[in-house]
Amino acid sequence: MDKKRFVSTLIAIFTGVLTYIFSDEKRRVKLTQSIKRFRGNLFSYEPETLIIAGRPEEDHFENTKMVSEGSQFGVQYYNEYKQ
Repeated sequence: MDKKRFVSTLIAIFTGVLTYIFSDEKRRVKLTQSIKRFRGNLFSYEPETLIIAGRPEEDHFENTKMVSEGSQFGVQYYNEYKQ
């Protein structure tokens, strides 16, 4: 019986919060934008190695040296992945 009462209390609180949020258009727009931003961040994961491969000149001097000597592996990999 206590579990049933606890669940119904949680549902009532959740319904009250949603009613409060959706009653004002500013809050509604803010919530929907936050959800869209969260979903965009969640599904737009790029591996760190790919990010590093795209900019060898900044942090990794070994990669910069290889590219300056003519190595195109990292650049080609990055370009193929982005296309």
